Amino acid sequence: MGSLWGICVLAECWGVEPDGMLQRNKLISPDDVQRLAEWIKIISWTVMLLLDGAGDEAAFEMYKRYCMNHRQEN
Repeated sequence: MGSLWGICVLAECWGVEPDGMLQRNKLISPDDVQRLAEWIKIISWTVMLLLDGAGDEAAFEMYKRYCMNHRQEN
């Protein structure tokens, strides 16, 4: 649990926050910031639902929608 929470918190601090090291040092593009924020949201939501006892179908729904939407873009 600590590792999953750490992934989300540190990714947001380093990449999504405007003064985080990746944006501050111009190591991440605006598109990548948006993508990273979306991934963090998906991971956080999935973990929350799994901890709350939701089944795999409900917990991974947001991830499945993300994959379907981005598959159509490519």
